[in-house]
Amino acid sequence: MQQENRTIRFIQNESGAVTVDWIVLTAVIVGLGVAVTSMMGGGTKSLTSRINEQLATAASGGDSLPATTIYRSN
Repeated sequence: MQQENRTIRFIQNESGAVTVDWIVLTAVIVGLGVAVTSMMGGGTKSLTSRINEQLATAASGGDSLPATTIYRSN
């Protein structure tokens, strides 16, 4: 009888439901962050490569392009 009462109280207790809601919400936010980061990765790699080329050219004393050309889109 006592075991049945504990089981019924456990099933009716909703205090853990809020925790589950927060875990799901946090997982969705982290997933969106990963998705946005992966989508932006290609653009930042391209920009980084162009900046690196400009810096290498300037460091070698070669003709360098104006800084505005670094930000042009392909």
